[in-house]
Amino acid sequence: VNADGVANLAEACTENNCTLIHISTDYVFDGETNISYSEDDFTNPQGVYGASKRKGEELALDLNPKTVVIRTSWLYSEFNKNFVKTMLNLFSIKDELGIVSDQFGQPTNANDLAEAVMKIIETEPKTYGIFHFSNYPETSWFGFASKIAELSNSKIKLNAITTEQFPTPAKRPKRSTMSLDKIEKEYGIEPKHWENS
Repeated sequence: VNADGVANLAEACTENNCTLIHISTDYVFDGETNISYSEDDFTNPQGVYGASKRKGEELALDLNPKTVVIRTSWLYSEFNKNFVKTMLNLFSIKDELGIVSDQFGQPTNANDLAEAVMKIIETEPKTYGIFHFSNYPETSWFGFASKIAELSNSKIKLNAITTEQFPTPAKRPKRSTMSLDKIEKEYGIEPKHWENS
């Protein structure tokens, strides 16, 4: 799906001379840096998901010159499974939770991402290639959960824990913060603070 499916879409777009907008992820990076990643920085995915998404990026760009790749991160909305909905559910049934505090990224409201995609669709002429989009600033999962608890008036006790204390099947980048300068410069899309989204 993340690679072959994207290739099929890219070929169809090329045949029909249309733009492909492909949503990718911050998981294409290894997270071993303290500065924000630019679109041109070296990718080094640490798991199958990130590797398949990076392959999809490459195929889309190779097969269709009119491709816009949007890398985003930590998506949340009122729909489907996501961190915000998981936290709200756990807050309702738990008195105390351990939340990872040494992984950093940028939460992204799915509605803001949809608005960015629409702005790109409506803009002519388009600039093609890879762009980063998220809300800002960076935070940790613990910081994100703490704000969710505050805004939901939850009395839950949150404890900061390390990645090692909360192993997951897929390795996550420790800091996958992305620079948002390019999409603002090329498309005039100004990122919003995630606390206000």
